[in-house]
Amino acid sequence: MRRSNSFDIVKHGVAVAMALFMFFSVIPITSDVHAASSEIKTKIKGVTTRHDESYKSTIKDKIKVTPAYGRTIYLFVYNPYQKKWTKMGQYKTANKETASVTITFPSSWKARDYATWMITAPKTKVKVKGKTKTLKAHQVKTMTYNKVVKAKAAVVMDAKTGQCVYAKNATEKRKIASMTKMMTMIVMSERKALNQTVKINSEAIKARNMSGGMGLKKGDVVTVKDLMYCSMLPSANDAAAASAVAVSGSQEKFKKLMRQKAVSIGAVDSTYKYAFGDWYGDAKSTAFDQALIGREFMTNKKCGYIRKVAKTKNYRFTTRKYKKTYSVTYSYAGNLLLGKYGSVGIKTGYNPPAGRCFTNAWYYKGRLYISVVMGEPSADQMWTDVKKLTTMSNYLVDRKTGKMVVKKVAGK
Repeated sequence: MRRSNSFDIVKHGVAVAMALFMFFSVIPITSDVHAASSEIKTKIKGVTTRHDESYKSTIKDKIKVTPAYGRTIYLFVYNPYQKKWTKMGQYKTANKETASVTITFPSSWKARDYATWMITAPKTKVKVKGKTKTLKAHQVKTMTYNKVVKAKAAVVMDAKTGQCVYAKNATEKRKIASMTKMMTMIVMSERKALNQTVKINSEAIKARNMSGGMGLKKGDVVTVKDLMYCSMLPSANDAAAASAVAVSGSQEKFKKLMRQKAVSIGAVDSTYKYAFGDWYGDAKSTAFDQALIGREFMTNKKCGYIRKVAKTKNYRFTTRKYKKTYSVTYSYAGNLLLGKYGSVGIKTGYNPPAGRCFTNAWYYKGRLYISVVMGEPSADQMWTDVKKLTTMSNYLVDRKTGKMVVKKVAGK
């Protein structure tokens, strides 16, 4: 009896399954399902997934699109600073099933150390032998790399517009070491006259003991002009600290003035601890901010004399009280490019956490440009990279490549 019931149940199940099959076989397929099943898959072949190229190269990819049938292919590039895709080109395919298209990557990508591209074939409908066919969308990504510098971060800014000719990790916060002294000198230039005298106090001596200086003696008297040369040429920390105290009475108060000035020119990611640049504190900035500060250094009307200092190789002075004579020179801390590549400044920086850093200013065809490198592995590599940035930027400017807005600066 049990076997008979089991057999009947199985038999009944098979019958139900067959009935359901016949039922759904005669139901018309919905339009959505039909549309999906009639869409033709798109293929894009021949895309080079990675290009490592010289900034002088014009990159092209010959790709094959299937099906083509006259559809348009689009090229987009991603801007990581603005976080958006921008259309850079469009290409019409031939009216056949498989068509070749040569994609040319615009030179504007060379404004970054790398660029992410997307080649897109949007979903479209075409007529093929009198019938309408829907072609599926398809996207392929590729990368281009412009390995011009080894710095951890770098930027080249057109001082007039604030746009960048080149940027690499330009908004990444990093240590800036003695590039800090650019802001120190800007603030002092706005508040002190060149011939004002300054008495060397204990804060200057403390700064020298922390990380080196000129060897200025406590109680001695120098001028603001002397401190400028000492801070900029040999990058003396005691001179920078003395400058801070001369302006505001203490480094604690002075760093607030530095921060206020930074914010006023758009360098909002810059923070300070000392007037000379600390090793292990929380003071940091970005390559983009340092370019803004370099621009202020080079264009502020009250900084005319400090710009002269930045172009000087040697200076000699005698203190007012102890009559000690000092000779300062730019050595490793100065600009080894002065008089070359159009360079007119500005300031180096180094300590182990920061690596080698440099903010450079140069004129090309009457126009001022500011470059910044940060986190260089060695002094030799730093100067090599600065030369490369200068040469590359001049090349790109001549070819009128699109300049990039890394960050919008209020009021600029």
